[in-house]
Amino acid sequence: MEDAKLAVETGVDGVDVVVSPVNRTAYGFLLIRPSREKIGTSSYLREHSHGKDFSYIIRTAVEVIEYVKSTGKEIRFSSEDSFRSDLVDLLSIYQAVDKVGVTRVGIADTVGVATPREVYDLV
Repeated sequence: MEDAKLAVETGVDGVDVVVSPVNRTAYGFLLIRPSREKIGTSSYLREHSHGKDFSYIIRTAVEVIEYVKSTGKEIRFSSEDSFRSDLVDLLSIYQAVDKVGVTRVGIADTVGVATPREVYDLV
């Protein structure tokens, strides 16, 4: 949440909440990790990177999104390692963030395992 508050204070037009072990900026949006945690969505990253379960990931993402929305900023949600994530888990998190009203979403093929057809089918 600290990252989200800092982003809003800097005057950005919007915030991209990335459920990811990476933190970077681009395109006038500040990409943040909820609660300064390294949070990937695949079982591999959950086991070897941060050890958080999916309910924690969803709660944290929703909390940050609700805060950013309350400030009137545009909000985008992205998941990292999407194509190594369990489809049911992935759909669960996107349904949760859709319910709180993100403006845009992104789905990353972080390690390049998806075929063009797999991307088409998921989207």
